[in-house]
Amino acid sequence: MWDVEYYIAKIVTCQNRAIEALIIYKDTKSILRKLKISVIGKSGHAARIISLLHDIPDVHIQYVYYHKKTTDGSMPFTSNINDLMSSDGIIIASPTPTHAEYIDMLEGYNGYLLVEKPIVSTKEQTEQLWKIPLERKSRIKVNYNFLYSSVTRYIKEILSANQIGLPVSFDVHTCQGLAHNEKYKNSWRSNISESFGVMELVGVHYINLAISLFGKIDHSKIDCLWKTDYKAGPPDTVFLRLKMSSDICVNLFHSYAGPYFTHMVFMGTDGYWEYDGNEARLHYPRDIFDNSGRFTTPPLVKQEKLEYPHVFKESLLNSVNAFLDVVRSSGKFDSIDFESALASMEPVFKARNQYSATN
Repeated sequence: MWDVEYYIAKIVTCQNRAIEALIIYKDTKSILRKLKISVIGKSGHAARIISLLHDIPDVHIQYVYYHKKTTDGSMPFTSNINDLMSSDGIIIASPTPTHAEYIDMLEGYNGYLLVEKPIVSTKEQTEQLWKIPLERKSRIKVNYNFLYSSVTRYIKEILSANQIGLPVSFDVHTCQGLAHNEKYKNSWRSNISESFGVMELVGVHYINLAISLFGKIDHSKIDCLWKTDYKAGPPDTVFLRLKMSSDICVNLFHSYAGPYFTHMVFMGTDGYWEYDGNEARLHYPRDIFDNSGRFTTPPLVKQEKLEYPHVFKESLLNSVNAFLDVVRSSGKFDSIDFESALASMEPVFKARNQYSATN
């Protein structure tokens, strides 16, 4: 998109006298026209993305769209969706239930969209997005940023090098005490008509990761629990079991009801990998015995410091940059990623139906 020679004039000041000199630059990598990027949303995750964009040299934040008019001059706010049409790229970082609505409102937009995960919150929205023409899908990326993390890179390296034998299972446990927070109780995240809580907001990251690593989901089963006093909202704790088409079992436990905790285990026939939110450890081979001839823990082969706050920040930056790279090159996104993003919500819809049938 920008592979052209740039010729610019530079003002040179010498002995208090301005002399115009033509300086010719042919380094197309160092001189770039800034990308015009707009963001839909202004707080929460949208604020994190806006902050991140400010630090990218060739990005100009053209507009920050907010559905209500505001006199806040701290950002280039607009409440007119048509103002965004001249942007090279638009990032939709508004609450999940509005994502499909904004995609529909931007139907005539010819640029690129980065949509926060999940891209939909209802089965009806999924059916609506399936109908989008393939050419337009190729200009839409869903921001499953964990795919761009050091943790995911590590797992892919293990798979590629066959370091733990045949994959058997992948287990993820995450927890934080958000459901005890009054702000959560008063937000769209705890409104059962708009969100399925921790499963939709956290679990879907790992459902998508499982699809990316191990293929399609054959079937799923979920248990939904309410462990805080607030029972009016979606479940604050979920346990999801996925049977993948590659014969791998994925077990996901996510809760908004307990202390902060992160733990992952990837088990193979010849070893295992684990991550505790601070460091990752790789153990193999399997056939290690103690003095009595009994199996014992395989030796630690590799240990890597991976603090989760840094992992998350890094993955978000990498994912946004992957989006911007395609915008810069006028490229296309893989339609398979779009389909995976929609498929990632299927277990959530199944759980919703299960909840509706019993309430």
